[in-house]
Amino acid sequence: MSSFVHLHVHTEYTLLNSTVRLSRLMEMAKRMRMPAVAMTDRNNLYGAIKFYDLARAHGLKPIIGLELTHQPIFAEDHKGDPPSLILLAENIVGYRSLVALSSAVQLEGPLPLDTIFKHRDGLIVLSGGMDGEISHLLLEGRFERAVQLALKLSTVFEGERFYLEVMDHGLLEEKKVNQLLVQLAKKLHLPLVASNDVHYLTPDEALAQDVLMAIAAGTKLDDPNRPRLRTSGYHFASPEEMEERLPWSTEARVATVKLAERIQLVLPDSTPKMPRYPLDAPRLKALFEEAGFERGHLTASRGLDGEENDFELAAARDAYSALEVLVLTMARKRYGNDLPEKVSARLQHELSVIRKMGFADYFLVVWDFIAEAKARGIPVGPGRGSSAGSLVAYVLGITDVDPLKHHLLFERFLNPERLSLPDIDIDFADDRREEVIRYVFERYGADHVAHIGTFGTMGVRSSIRDIGRVLAYPLNEVDALAKRFPATPGVTIDEALKDKTLRDMIERSEKFTTLIRLARAIEGLPRHTSTHAAGIVVSAVPLTSLVPLAPTSDGTGTQTQYDMDDVARLGLVKMDFLGLRNLTLIEETVNMVARALDERLSLAAFPEDDAKTYALLARGETDGVFQLESPGMKRVLRELKPSHFEDIVAVLALYRPGPMDHIPLYISAKHGRRAVTYPHPDLAPILEPTHGVIVYQEQIMMIAATLAGYTLAEADLLRRAISKKDRKTLLEEEDRFVKGALKKGYAHEVAKNVYDLIVRFADYGFNRSHSVAYAKIAYQTAYLKAHYPLFFWTALLNSVIGQQEKIVEYIQSLTREGIRLLPPHINRSEARFTVEGRSIRTGFLAIKQVGPAAAEAIVEGRRVEPYRGVYDLILRLPTRHLTRRVLEVLVLSGAFDAFHSDRARLLAALDDWLRQAAQQKKHREQGELFAVSHADEGVLSAFSGSIEPFSEKEKRAREEEVLGFSLSPHPLATYQELLDDPSFIRTLELMEKPAGKRYLLAAEVRRIVPKKTRQNRPMASLWLGDMMGDVWVTVFPEVYETERFKLTVGSLYAFSIEVLEREGRRSLVVRRVYDLDELMQKMRLRSVAKMHPKEVRRVFIRLGAADRLLGKDRKLKEILLAHPGDVPVILYDPDRDKTFALATKYAVNPSLSFVRAVRRLLGDDAVVI
Repeated sequence: MSSFVHLHVHTEYTLLNSTVRLSRLMEMAKRMRMPAVAMTDRNNLYGAIKFYDLARAHGLKPIIGLELTHQPIFAEDHKGDPPSLILLAENIVGYRSLVALSSAVQLEGPLPLDTIFKHRDGLIVLSGGMDGEISHLLLEGRFERAVQLALKLSTVFEGERFYLEVMDHGLLEEKKVNQLLVQLAKKLHLPLVASNDVHYLTPDEALAQDVLMAIAAGTKLDDPNRPRLRTSGYHFASPEEMEERLPWSTEARVATVKLAERIQLVLPDSTPKMPRYPLDAPRLKALFEEAGFERGHLTASRGLDGEENDFELAAARDAYSALEVLVLTMARKRYGNDLPEKVSARLQHELSVIRKMGFADYFLVVWDFIAEAKARGIPVGPGRGSSAGSLVAYVLGITDVDPLKHHLLFERFLNPERLSLPDIDIDFADDRREEVIRYVFERYGADHVAHIGTFGTMGVRSSIRDIGRVLAYPLNEVDALAKRFPATPGVTIDEALKDKTLRDMIERSEKFTTLIRLARAIEGLPRHTSTHAAGIVVSAVPLTSLVPLAPTSDGTGTQTQYDMDDVARLGLVKMDFLGLRNLTLIEETVNMVARALDERLSLAAFPEDDAKTYALLARGETDGVFQLESPGMKRVLRELKPSHFEDIVAVLALYRPGPMDHIPLYISAKHGRRAVTYPHPDLAPILEPTHGVIVYQEQIMMIAATLAGYTLAEADLLRRAISKKDRKTLLEEEDRFVKGALKKGYAHEVAKNVYDLIVRFADYGFNRSHSVAYAKIAYQTAYLKAHYPLFFWTALLNSVIGQQEKIVEYIQSLTREGIRLLPPHINRSEARFTVEGRSIRTGFLAIKQVGPAAAEAIVEGRRVEPYRGVYDLILRLPTRHLTRRVLEVLVLSGAFDAFHSDRARLLAALDDWLRQAAQQKKHREQGELFAVSHADEGVLSAFSGSIEPFSEKEKRAREEEVLGFSLSPHPLATYQELLDDPSFIRTLELMEKPAGKRYLLAAEVRRIVPKKTRQNRPMASLWLGDMMGDVWVTVFPEVYETERFKLTVGSLYAFSIEVLEREGRRSLVVRRVYDLDELMQKMRLRSVAKMHPKEVRRVFIRLGAADRLLGKDRKLKEILLAHPGDVPVILYDPDRDKTFALATKYAVNPSLSFVRAVRRLLGDDAVVI
């Protein structure tokens, strides 16, 4: 047994001040045969739970403590940082005292000693070593004051709970203070205790810890004035080394062991500690009264078991009784007074599990805040995760997915065989989520509710860059080195150095070797605290009796010092309040339709078999459609051609790494290109909806129940066990599964094959409950887009204001779908995008530098009458809203084009107008009357002829600068005749085309990023843009060396681009560059004899029923009339296999532009000449 125990240890959770990782701390303490180890981080308990559990797992006694800063009692004698004390929890009472004090110091700063004294119970206190006020006083020669303070502390912490702390890191002042502490101890009969102020584990880590402190201070390592530890002795010293340092202090060293023996701290286990729902809540009472309660009873009511019951008013009993009656009441709202038998049976089963697991309060709490959200008109998602499998959640309105209709399993959500906390995550409209969180804080009290804390860690690249900066290495070299390491989360430096090229490069440089050695020491350490994006904890007891608190990242609230895992480890319930942009999008679309068309849309009334919606999905026109808008997903949808809701559910589950490999099987089976087979006919009802492919975790559970006789709860445990891929577990479960199947009469071979199938798919199976809930949102957004595209696109643009890349992407898509976007207009634009006729008007908030206050002021200022020009606007609005920069971006965006189209002159006139307006406003304030209110023309005329108008190119560039996009004609528009040639494609088509082929793209060079190969040859990445979008391409040296001098930003060329694909990732490579003018000339000179109208007898066009349903027949008519000629048109109807000759007025001139237009409308194979 060791003769020394460390009681003053700063771990990695003394952020940017210690390199002591908890796991290595335990290993070292164990190796030194210490019986216990302490954790005393500065002002926080961030790692206390992990420390406690790790210590116990290593057979060590955990001593949870805290270095707590406080206000000096003798402030006039104190210099520098606030002094501190070391507080150690002797028992659970002491732990609660630490929690209270740590919360207080985090929220309020250094505490008065009186506050510490109020929380003295269960604490053992050390004087704080050289950072303690007693040591400060002794160094300053204030011995009597040190006596007063020590006497005060020993009196408050009676019963030998106060120790004078001696330490020796090799500093002269420590030796002086230690002598004085010995005198003080003798004078007051106080015990001494030895310690080492640990900040790293071994002496060779001193430099890494020093680097951390420099990073924290934002200084260079060689800065003489920065904070630092002054020797290399702040490590986890062995008992032998402590004896060498303090040979005179045997009693003080032995005291550490005796003190450790006094510690009897046992933390609470993870038994769920549910929040309590107040049973006298007005919402509950009102609902019961509405359901028929009179004087505390609901008479002659049939319960869930079908028997007549006389339910007592739940408020007089307990949470479960309240939940039971509430569920019955709400179930009748969902299904009618006479509940179907399967509904009653399922509810009885779920309620029995909820009762057994003690989760009734939890359901009431969640029901209450969701009911409050809906009462306030805040959109709530239909469900998320496995909670959608609960019928209780559905009837309570917590979810909006009927688990009976969609064959969802309750046991996937709550399993009576596996005690774990319930987890109901809820989506709210992203712009109103905070309202719901505020309600929960108000409902249960700020002392019972908090956000959950998280930690940002030192990533590989950030560690390299931080250390390089501290060591004053050239930034460009450090940055280049950092970029050689993967940015993938979880990839360590050691894993990256398996790359021999990278390893050799570092070993050749002494600087880089040092840098990487230091980076290894700090990578992964906690760097800063943050606030969990969605997590909220609600507790039945005041949180500070269990969990320390801290300010949230933005300083507006409180959060736990523990992360979500440690909060759960204490049995506290986390609830996720998530903000979902798509719910806001749906609500705004519905509201716009109501205002504009007087249609009151109900999401619940959307038919699930709407042909127009599925046609949109089948075309892959899913920009803005929830979960379905990625390029890869669009490709899948075009191949899948969804025709019913189950297809959407399945594609959401399958479109993930791993399961994605089974998408072709699903598609080919759906379209009859592959025969569907089942491992056994009895499994057909389970696998038929997914065409024989195991897609969902619930299918695995149902297979185990059907074939091997598992209960659904047992099947859920099987699914979890198999997914861990532990060989011993796999063999055990296989034996049980096969025996169960044999008992039910299935052949051994069938049982073995099915079990192997389950094992193969266990990793791939997706939570069907989650997929169904999210498919519902996907379908709702697709339905709105299909039926109300103008309103949908407007709401979609509003949902991404401030995200320029998304706005540009969406504008390209809506333009492609035939919707026109109008530029900002000073008298027509609102703050946000709005519907105007059959177009969308750009709002002021889409213009950079125009904030909400300025946008609202512009709109409000024209309520009485429209603005008459720029000067009128300046006169009417306060200068606090209308800065020169705001005026400038309004001009550049085209907002004043209705008055003056020469934007260059408008810009030149701004300063004069602002000066005149300032004088005008001053005269008005003085009560003088002036008639000057229309200075526009006068000022503008002064600049006539002296200012060159913007060229079209410059106008577009300025628009892109302030809007992120341009609404002026694209420079490629002059080559439209060439672009209509079928050999050219658009940027957005490139990634959809088959790999291994070359395609011709006409584009503007928007950005050039020069690069070098490993052989130092020049190459580049180009950002190319056309009228439909943008795309990055690579130009390798073979092409770049010959073409680089003509490739300039803004230049227009035709590029021959090859689509390459490797390991599922696509890239675009430029193979040749062509001059557009030369191509145009060649095209005009090219013989078109084979396309000459006189040689064309007829034009055949395919037009099916689905095309007519989508209104494409009307669009085709417009194309025919736009290309008049004398060639007759024959329509082919594939559904009836018939042809129809059109009237002579629809005869056409089958030019290239005509063919292109028809192909765009109906597909590449829809027209034959």
